[in-house]
Amino acid sequence: MKVITYNIENYGDNWDQRLPLIADLLINSGADIICLNEVRGLYDGAPNQAEQIQGLLNATGRWNLQVSMAAAYTSDNPPQWEGLAILSRQDLVMQQTGSMALTICDSEPLNRRIVQFAAFDLNGSGELFYIFNNHLTTDTGDCYTTELDEVISYAGQFNGSALLVGDLNQPAEDNLCGDVPCIPDKLQPLVDAGWSDLWMEQYQGVVGEQGYTWKVGAGYTPSKRIDYIWARGNAVSALESIETLGADPVNGQYLSDHMAVMVTLNLG
Repeated sequence: MKVITYNIENYGDNWDQRLPLIADLLINSGADIICLNEVRGLYDGAPNQAEQIQGLLNATGRWNLQVSMAAAYTSDNPPQWEGLAILSRQDLVMQQTGSMALTICDSEPLNRRIVQFAAFDLNGSGELFYIFNNHLTTDTGDCYTTELDEVISYAGQFNGSALLVGDLNQPAEDNLCGDVPCIPDKLQPLVDAGWSDLWMEQYQGVVGEQGYTWKVGAGYTPSKRIDYIWARGNAVSALESIETLGADPVNGQYLSDHMAVMVTLNLG
């Protein structure tokens, strides 16, 4: 099973040009489950960004979609909301879905963050596999720790193997550990709660495999790993590979200011 996490940079620049390129990347990846960050939509009933992506993916077979609205940008003209989305292939039915609002940071009074989840019965046994999708605050103070603790507590209410994915906005600084990847101090609570960083499972101590995912684009050199896939339970030992996608422009157009991260799991 292949799972992708991807911050699509909301509408950013040139969405009409980026949309089909993002869809092509996701289709060609062979992903089974796709978790999106920075999904935006208008309050007019028009298809939001995740629905637009779903429409293109459906050319390869119907995809399931769960969208969770978070922040409201009512000062935009026209007003927009931003949130998270999970897509899954037709045969991977979401048995349960949900979301929870997180504490609002004083530094981001208009930016509500959430955690979103979907549960899947992968082998028909009734034992559920969970995906927790996140896009955490850019605040680096105590509010970050509060948000992360809320996510960990929320995920802890659901028993079973799981992935916790998304743009976790850590580390705040560049080149945290030089030539090798590492886990930022702010994310240590995940380790303490029994989660494993799958990039570290594959690349710990490997020079040149920092796993940078941001910032991509003309004139930028990616210098931070802020998009993650963490695992607990059987999902840790099921790891086959983890990689980044979408670093290079297509016909001169960058797909996002983030790279996607994709994990391949052998869950039997």
